[in-house]
Amino acid sequence: MDPNQAPFALEHQLISGLIQNRETTEIWERRKKEHEELKGNLSFYTEKMKHRIFAPLGKKAMMKAELIHTNEITVSLGLGWFVKVSAKDAIEICQRRISECDVMLKKCEAERALFEGRRDARLRNEAFGGKEIIEKFDEKEEEKWRDEHREKVKKHKKELAEVKDKVKQTTTETEEDLWKLLDMLELREELEDELSRLGEESGEEDEESDESEESDGDEYDTGENGIDEEPPKEKKRVRFGLDPVAESHEAPDSPPEDPKLVRTTAVKDEISETKPAVAASGNTVKLSRPASKFKKSRQGNAE
Repeated sequence: MDPNQAPFALEHQLISGLIQNRETTEIWERRKKEHEELKGNLSFYTEKMKHRIFAPLGKKAMMKAELIHTNEITVSLGLGWFVKVSAKDAIEICQRRISECDVMLKKCEAERALFEGRRDARLRNEAFGGKEIIEKFDEKEEEKWRDEHREKVKKHKKELAEVKDKVKQTTTETEEDLWKLLDMLELREELEDELSRLGEESGEEDEESDESEESDGDEYDTGENGIDEEPPKEKKRVRFGLDPVAESHEAPDSPPEDPKLVRTTAVKDEISETKPAVAASGNTVKLSRPASKFKKSRQGNAE
């Protein structure tokens, strides 16, 4: 079964049950009425042995007749069985059957109440039928109500503080002072309850405002694109093999005097630049690279 059709099937079953219950109730009411009429007739015919009547002959003719043996009643027991009893016994049988009808009518009434209760409960649970609930909201009225609520909370806090001060200043020297103190304590308790009831929403608003202030305090300047700007890093310049004294007098970006004559010498872990040595005659002196440890070891072995 489709889940969407389940509510309709349940409603159909409830309505069918109510209809069947109504039909059953009508049957038992009709049977009870028949037995009540029969009981009245039996009580009338038991007074005499014979009764004069007009017996019908067709639809329009009547004739005089007599009823005899009115104290003998044939009672149906069901399934084609009959028994002759006295009028008194027949009246008792009618009374028992009327009581049975009353019991069945009570059961039918309880069943009808059960069906109606289930149907009403379903209608109450689905009163809106899945429709959207729209409530009007006015910002001005809401703001006005919040202001009034805030003022009431302040007023109650002030009254509570006054009561606390009075309680602290009051001394219980006499019985009258004791009763006054109890009254003030009771008033204080009532004000605290009222304050707790009214201050729930105001407390939430204060927390929200504190959080917003903290978030504002944590803000810092950002760049044009909203990205944090890092401070510019200093560029380090590496100069190899320069004499510290010469480096201090030389401009940082000045090129060497003669790039062709610049040579590098590696001594241990330092690399330095050496300028060509100039002789007294003005000729350039050729510099020789110092011998490496490996070369010295080879020369020693050769010797």
